[in-house]
Amino acid sequence: MSAILAGWLVPILLGFGAHFASKRCKGRNAQKAFRFSAWGFWLLMLIHITFPLPFYLFFLNWMIIKIIPSVLLFMAAGRSVMKEMRAQQKGEFTDPAV
Repeated sequence: MSAILAGWLVPILLGFGAHFASKRCKGRNAQKAFRFSAWGFWLLMLIHITFPLPFYLFFLNWMIIKIIPSVLLFMAAGRSVMKEMRAQQKGEFTDPAV
């Protein structure tokens, strides 16, 4: 029971925490990184939803298919953080997204 609750509650809380942190950041790329990670955490809950698998996709691991959107969003978050770090390294600070 607690594992199922943690599987739903932890991604929701982490997503809200990342979304709150995105509002506190000054750089545009840093804000985008935290928003991407918030959506990535929220989409982790797709693992717990059952979808019917078409018969012609029987060879695919359905768990991997459900986690791909989160992985792509976390990769986009990492890319945004790298852009922000490079901009700060060059001294070209990104404008705050108001």
